[in-house]
Amino acid sequence: MKLFADYKTYNGYKNINIWDIYNGYKAYKNENYSIDFKQYYKKFYKGRLFSTHKSTKMAMSLVVKHPYGKSFFRYLGNINNNGKLESVSHSTYKEIIRGINILNLVVNKQEIKLYVWYSDIEVSFSANGNNYVTDVFVFFDKSEPAEYFYKWKGKLCFEIKNTHAVDKRKIDDCYAAGIPIFEHTISNKLMMSNHTSSEEDLLNQKNFITEKLIEKIYGKLLSDPKSEEYKMIEKLTNENNELRNENNELKSSNNILMNLNSKQSIRIKELEEENKNIEYNYDILLNYKKSIENNKFLKFILKIFGIT
Repeated sequence: MKLFADYKTYNGYKNINIWDIYNGYKAYKNENYSIDFKQYYKKFYKGRLFSTHKSTKMAMSLVVKHPYGKSFFRYLGNINNNGKLESVSHSTYKEIIRGINILNLVVNKQEIKLYVWYSDIEVSFSANGNNYVTDVFVFFDKSEPAEYFYKWKGKLCFEIKNTHAVDKRKIDDCYAAGIPIFEHTISNKLMMSNHTSSEEDLLNQKNFITEKLIEKIYGKLLSDPKSEEYKMIEKLTNENNELRNENNELKSSNNILMNLNSKQSIRIKELEEENKNIEYNYDILLNYKKSIENNKFLKFILKIFGIT
């Protein structure tokens, strides 16, 4: 069930909700008492309601329910029952995500920030030979960390889980086609009511959810492919890291050799000093020996001549 639609005017499209129509009818009826709601709707809205897609808009109609807060928009012809069986939370979430310019995704405690330049709801695309529709298809031209822009080539399928999970075949085909899929599950805290009592109630719910999703969007990556460009960058980065590690090892080995060489040089100098000391002491001993020997000879001569 969709609570928002685009109203075609002479100047383009204006986004409206179910209460815009009913509140407009109340104001108009004050001056035209005889007109009923069906006449009012036919005069001002029939044939002028369209889906909120940025491109490939589809004609829509208002399904009237009482109280009016249970009413909703749906595609004309009820295409694939879309717009009727879809929950209010799911349809409104798509509108909210499509309107966020910076998506702050959180996957396993890692934050991924995407700077969106274009996104649209219910986009049809082909992956691995099969056709699919994603809740919101996002195109971004910058990411933090920067690697995700190159890794995903600036695109992302944003899926919103309410009651149904993404089909495994879709996940496998998207991975094979290099298309990432991020899935966010609607929490009970951010679940919308299936009907609203007023336009204020509707907008307050939407604004509350929007504020929370602008801050952070928790989810998981169902498909996390790597582009060929990213693989090349990753390869070059790994090779560069290996060379850097080898260079660091060589520097470390060189430092060890330099330290050993320095220690050896110091030891050589120590040994040279020790050798000099030994030579010096040897000379002293030699001279002392000669002195003793000379003294013995002198005493011998004196003894011969009777001089003692």
